[in-house]
Amino acid sequence: MKRRPSASYAHTSPFLAALCRWLSIQCLLLAVTLPVVNAAEAAAAPAPSSAGVRWNQLGFLSDAPKRFVVAAGAEVAAGAAFEIRRAGETSVLYRGKLGAKIWDERKVAGEEVAVGDFSEMAENGSYELVFLGSATPFSVGDAEYRSLRRDALRCFRLIRAGVALRDPESGIEHGPSHTEPVAVEGREGKRDLSGGWYNAGDFGRWTHMAAISCSYFMTLWETGAGAFPDDFDLADATPGPNPLLRETRWGLEWMLKMQNPDGSVLHKVDSEPQMAWGKAPDHDPHISVARGASSIDAGVFCGAMYQASRVFAKIDPAFAERCSGAADRAWRWLEINPDVRHRDPYYVDANADSETLWAACERWLASRDPAVGTEVQRRLAQATAPQLGWTDPGVFGVFSIARLAPPGAVQDLARSRLSGWGDQLAELSGQNAFRVALPPEGYSWESAERVLHSGALLAMAYQVTGAASHRDAAIAQVDWVLGHSALGISLVTGHGAHRVCAPYHWAQIALGKTMPGWTSGGPNAYPDGADEPLKALQKKGTPPALCFLDRCSYDGSWASNEGETSENAALVYLIGWMCSEQERVSARAGVAAAGR
Repeated sequence: MKRRPSASYAHTSPFLAALCRWLSIQCLLLAVTLPVVNAAEAAAAPAPSSAGVRWNQLGFLSDAPKRFVVAAGAEVAAGAAFEIRRAGETSVLYRGKLGAKIWDERKVAGEEVAVGDFSEMAENGSYELVFLGSATPFSVGDAEYRSLRRDALRCFRLIRAGVALRDPESGIEHGPSHTEPVAVEGREGKRDLSGGWYNAGDFGRWTHMAAISCSYFMTLWETGAGAFPDDFDLADATPGPNPLLRETRWGLEWMLKMQNPDGSVLHKVDSEPQMAWGKAPDHDPHISVARGASSIDAGVFCGAMYQASRVFAKIDPAFAERCSGAADRAWRWLEINPDVRHRDPYYVDANADSETLWAACERWLASRDPAVGTEVQRRLAQATAPQLGWTDPGVFGVFSIARLAPPGAVQDLARSRLSGWGDQLAELSGQNAFRVALPPEGYSWESAERVLHSGALLAMAYQVTGAASHRDAAIAQVDWVLGHSALGISLVTGHGAHRVCAPYHWAQIALGKTMPGWTSGGPNAYPDGADEPLKALQKKGTPPALCFLDRCSYDGSWASNEGETSENAALVYLIGWMCSEQERVSARAGVAAAGR
């Protein structure tokens, strides 16, 4: 359950000895770890090196930027030396120096930092960074990324609603859940709305979150990055050629259930305001209700269903036709009802502009209706902010037009928009030592989700422009989520030497089990809607980028440590894209080697 907090804050903390402050924060993070956290998982999460190196804890792709951040202080000055050697060896492979600039990150992180860069190292292997007498291991290659790609998508299999689950890997087990027909707000009778995904830490299921997740998956498939190995070790009767499209099909089938006969689309199914926190899904004592339709939901439904009609056209023509017909009905309803609001207290969206842009883009690709093309151009001209997320999903449609539309004014405008958005985000990323595309005031609810969506937008821009600045900034957002941050921890469960262990999630609190590959919410400096433990941390004057608690309990930190499907779908997209990029690089290197 999410609620967008107020949009302003202003507080900083006094500057302390930077390295000591950072180490104290690590102790704080460890101290607040969940009492019911999986003991084996907690034991697998050692502290960072004594040198305070903060970087992507999964390692680096061979041709990606490779950076680390350390706190500046008495022992760490600009130009300080570091070395890299092979793991287990003493000979030095690479000698480098910290950059000449000391970055002032006191406003957001409470410290000044220096940056080391060894991007020239491109050979795959296991290495150690030696700095201040401490050796910190890391790897170059894509093996860890392929593992994360699998786990991040596999999480969706573990959060399916309406089915029993017995997972041999995570230990998550429960019976069939939320299978009973539910009442629909404002309508008579009950309907079968089983299926879909539990969106976040509770058992709510939202149309717009499912649409965004499905579109991320389908976009991976359409851009040639959807080759996920069939290695989930879980039975699945859902049709589809591989796990990615089977999970997409699961989400789409539930969305089809959410459409009313008049073409409108229901917003969500949940038990608001009662939530069964601490219960497994098959022990939820509350009665779920389907909430009324809105223009926002019709818009995202249109966008995802038109895309599905294209993606599944050759794989399953009958299903593709179902999606196309459903999208047509939703479009007709949306034309007549452009501004029907929902009353959801958890997901507050001011208007349906971005959702309608997405719908119009995909409608135009499907129909080539000149009137719709004019509407797309009008809406594209108004879409100036570089945003992608659950309130701003229009980028999915813009990217589809940039890739698939015939040459002309509409495609040119879409490409121009993506290029400009990529430039803005890349510039923002370069304004801080951590290379994160967040402004100083951006550490709010689901900050990690915002970072991942920005990374996805940058990756889309790169696929249109080929600009290295877009590619590098996209990868930098993944670096931040995986530990190249003020926190210095990976915000993804099961991945990274020092990682989140206690995500605020029903599987954690009810079963004491952790899903590998699930992303946490991220630092949140805003008290509006925050949990009491996080508010206490904020009141201490904690810098915004450190307002985070790895805590899942009855007084856990939902406002900083709760992930959701749209966030994890962005992770699936980014890691899938990165793996595909690495495969292309490796293929080119192989061709070059064969030609010598």
